[in-house]
Amino acid sequence: MINIPKISIVMPAYNASKTLAFSIDSVLSQEYINWELLIVNDASSDETLLIAESYADKDSRIKIINQHKNQGVAKSRNLALEARSGGYVAFLDSDDLWSENKLSSQVESLTPETVFSYMPYSLIDSDGLLIRNYMPPKSTTYKSMLLGNPLGTLTVMLESNYLGNSMFPIRGHEDYALWLSLLRKGGIAKMAGGDESYAKYRIHSSSLTSSKLRAAGWQWSIYRELEGFSMLTSSALMFSYAYKAIRKRI
Repeated sequence: MINIPKISIVMPAYNASKTLAFSIDSVLSQEYINWELLIVNDASSDETLLIAESYADKDSRIKIINQHKNQGVAKSRNLALEARSGGYVAFLDSDDLWSENKLSSQVESLTPETVFSYMPYSLIDSDGLLIRNYMPPKSTTYKSMLLGNPLGTLTVMLESNYLGNSMFPIRGHEDYALWLSLLRKGGIAKMAGGDESYAKYRIHSSSLTSSKLRAAGWQWSIYRELEGFSMLTSSALMFSYAYKAIRKRI
């Protein structure tokens, strides 16, 4: 049998009883079979843990990390990263979905030169109905990433050694902050696969104006606090960020 690398899949889960089974099923349906699914139950008060355990009892590739105190998505992902054993790392939240060829199509794109990749995806509503498809740029650098995050975390795959001991910072836009810190070291993230959608990102009713304003605040703090840019540079980047965000939604 050909030795194929293991992929560690990071899945934080908090009160996800309505969607968790669908997300796990989309992992189980993958054509690529050498993976481990690390589900971090973030002190859920519903049946999330019971659902996760029922799947883990049937498939040894599914492992559960149970938190007794709610820590948030960044800490939950970090716990899974610390427990990973795969040569590659992928991310899937407990309400999102993958197409069955997502892993098999993406792992082929990773080479010693390309250790950070992402894919096109679709946005769906809380009922699973298509809102729109999103096509990211063919490649992304640190400089272009400063203008906004074009990557869907549910499509990102990283070479584990490239990720190293890097973790999600405990702040808003934690995924964007991590991608910036990785690309700041040099290199390029590239789109994998073809033009088809390989994943479905679920948009909930929380995606309201207040959430957008809060996200803008997180973006500003990343520019000023993490990246250390001046007020003038941060303002210019914020203008570009807002423009790209509007274009993305149109």
